[in-house]
Amino acid sequence: HLPAVFLFSSKNRKGIEFAHKSVAEFFAAIKIYEDYLSQIDSSSDYKTMWFNTFEPFRYVDIPEEVFAYIESFVKRDQYNGSGTINHSVFMEHYNTGMSSGEILLRLSQSPEYEMLLPLPHFQMAHVFRNITWLITMISSLKGIKHDVSYSIRDYTYGSYLFNFHGWNMSNVHLDRTFLAGAQFVSTELQNADISHAYCVKSYFMNANMLGADLTHSFWGECALSNTHLGHSHLAGVQMGGIFATDVNFMHSYMVGANFSFAHFEGCSFESANLVMAFFKGASFTNVNLSNANLSGANLYDINYDENTIWHNAHYCLSKGCLTIFPDGFNPREHGMIEVDEHGNPVQE
Repeated sequence: HLPAVFLFSSKNRKGIEFAHKSVAEFFAAIKIYEDYLSQIDSSSDYKTMWFNTFEPFRYVDIPEEVFAYIESFVKRDQYNGSGTINHSVFMEHYNTGMSSGEILLRLSQSPEYEMLLPLPHFQMAHVFRNITWLITMISSLKGIKHDVSYSIRDYTYGSYLFNFHGWNMSNVHLDRTFLAGAQFVSTELQNADISHAYCVKSYFMNANMLGADLTHSFWGECALSNTHLGHSHLAGVQMGGIFATDVNFMHSYMVGANFSFAHFEGCSFESANLVMAFFKGASFTNVNLSNANLSGANLYDINYDENTIWHNAHYCLSKGCLTIFPDGFNPREHGMIEVDEHGNPVQE
């Protein structure tokens, strides 16, 4: 195999170039499948399973094209009745390995390939992202349905709890990763890419997500406490029903975010862009919305207390950007500023 097919068709190819990228992806998929994944059968123990997935998966985010080829190999072997990935064994050992900390034990082991390893938390991120794509693929091929029906390879199967207490995951790429039920206590996620991820019922306490990208991710029924989400990207995020206490959303971009029936206590949305955000049925206790842009936001049927700060928050009454307030709410009496569809203040 050409130097592990340029480390599984990463961008850092050396020495040889294929005329077509798809050729490199094809041979990378053969390397991963034949040398590692196809060896996972009913006789494999969980340590063998973890080596055969961790080793090829810890270097880079495997391109989707490679997974597509691996999928075709699995289908081929299923059709021919030959050996293929044993789903039940894989899932059993996956759960055992995660609960025993196998993913951490592997981080310090020497790589098969002569190269400098990524930092430990980057290795973990690569493995976690790649393995969830793999699990989704083999689960779908076995006819196992997800709790959520998104496209193949987007999310993993099952409900597995992960504890990332104290981990440094800054700048990691966990886009489209399954993180449901995970615990992030004192976790560093600064500038992390968690876009399109599935984080339902996860728990965040003292987490730092400054500048993180949560675009179009799913956070329903999450609990967040004393967590920093300032200057983050939350456009289209689904946070319906979350419980947020002392969370900093200051200066974040939250256009089109869904916060329906969420509970906010002691949170700050100061100077956040909440254009077209959906807050229907949400509750605000001691929340700071000063200088936030609420043009086109839906605030119908919210509950708020006298300590909720609305000073200089923008609202709009123009067609196309109409801010919807609860019955009897007078925005000017709360110190809000009316703006037109272009964001310009409207003269009284």
